[in-house]
Amino acid sequence: MDAQLIQAFLSNAGVAGAVVVCIICGLLYPRSYVKDLKEENQRLRESLALERARGDAAVAAANSTNQILGALHDIASQAAHPDRVEGEVRRTLRGSVHEEN
Repeated sequence: MDAQLIQAFLSNAGVAGAVVVCIICGLLYPRSYVKDLKEENQRLRESLALERARGDAAVAAANSTNQILGALHDIASQAAHPDRVEGEVRRTLRGSVHEEN
């Protein structure tokens, strides 16, 4: 074997080994892999935004239900004990508190 051939082989093997080590260590990524990761991140961000919107809607619905149940409780209390309601603090559907005279 020729000395130049051996030298070329060793230098190319060294470069290839360095590239493989960089890929294994995470220093080099194929462009298609990076593109796929960016697309997946975008889809996950959109999904997260939809989940947050659903959560906000659920909280608003729970607050409305709580206010309605409170109002129904006040109505039932008033119907069961009409003499006790006068002068007590009651909650309305809007959640404000007022005192009846």
